[in-house]
Amino acid sequence: SLMLNGWHNDSSVTILPYGLGEHTAVLNLTMGKNPGSSSFYEERLAKKFRRYISVDVVPLDSIAIQEGWLAQDATPIHLMKVDVEGFELFVFKGGKGLLHSGKIQNIIMENSISDAQASYDLIATIAQAGYTIELLSSVNGDPVQEKMLPNLQRAIRNITPGTDAETAGGQIAYLATHTCNIWWKKLQ
Repeated sequence: SLMLNGWHNDSSVTILPYGLGEHTAVLNLTMGKNPGSSSFYEERLAKKFRRYISVDVVPLDSIAIQEGWLAQDATPIHLMKVDVEGFELFVFKGGKGLLHSGKIQNIIMENSISDAQASYDLIATIAQAGYTIELLSSVNGDPVQEKMLPNLQRAIRNITPGTDAETAGGQIAYLATHTCNIWWKKLQ
């Protein structure tokens, strides 16, 4: 991808040799025929195509500290893209400090969590850090459920991680049953 976009000799992109998670660990990344579907959850890939590689996993906040992203004079992060095949909650739990710092202006993520409680906790974690959903789209980028968006935005204002997902209501439950892209925008 770097080569195709002409960024391989460009200092604007830095590749860090880590996976992101809630805690420091070494996890098995399961890969299949499509490298874009690689996941720390092996059951997401067909058994006959599974290959494994050990990956050092660190919290996003440790990278943010290492790279100086939390410094007062640090450049704002205009866009953070997250596509981690079901591991989203752990990435954001490991990045609560960066989320709450206000440095990230926009987050675009694929939500592919199928567990209702984990999906609820993910939405609550990001919303509690001061973000609102700007757009829901299919994984192909087509807007979805545009009529639902105002109700969803209201519903996420007061949710708290750990609260029983059963009480979440239909808008948030939708996110646990549909893989979609979510554009989060930092509230000003």
